[in-house]
Amino acid sequence: MNDQTLPDFSDIEFHSEFDIASTANTTAITVGQPPVTVAPPLPKGFVLLSRLLQDIPITERSKIIDEFNVGIESGTVVAVRRQGGLIPVQLIANTGRKRVRKIADWMIMDTPRFRDWIKKQRAESHYAYLMARGEITITETEAMEDVSHFERLAKMQRELLKKQRETGTRQRKTTAASSEKSAAAE
Repeated sequence: MNDQTLPDFSDIEFHSEFDIASTANTTAITVGQPPVTVAPPLPKGFVLLSRLLQDIPITERSKIIDEFNVGIESGTVVAVRRQGGLIPVQLIANTGRKRVRKIADWMIMDTPRFRDWIKKQRAESHYAYLMARGEITITETEAMEDVSHFERLAKMQRELLKKQRETGTRQRKTTAASSEKSAAAE
């Protein structure tokens, strides 16, 4: 086939749910939802916060976001804010419900210290999620693999039971006081 037998589509404008819009440094791809920004490749040894969070379960993200500035201030996280707008991040709130928070994206130097920090923040996020959910469980395999994890969950279980007992006691006292007031009013 030569160029003369191929149709010329240069003057046709395509519209579909797969529209692509370009800017100088990024490409936004729309697939039936708001545009998702696709960043160019990063230099070796760097990671974007947005890409990192995509690979982390929602139950392990909250402390990373909450403690990020502290990590930068302490020098554990070596990062610079990425030029551009805010990125939406889905999190689990203290109530246990999903929520979306918009944050700045950051370019982070990927160091062993940063990886250790991320691992710790993920674990702390998961523990906070379990407490918010109010149900702490473990498998035999998890207990055998990490005794410190088991001990941490056991401590959380004690705290949760204490909190539930105190809450239950307060509710009974409130109910009893209301009943006494009602009886006195009659």
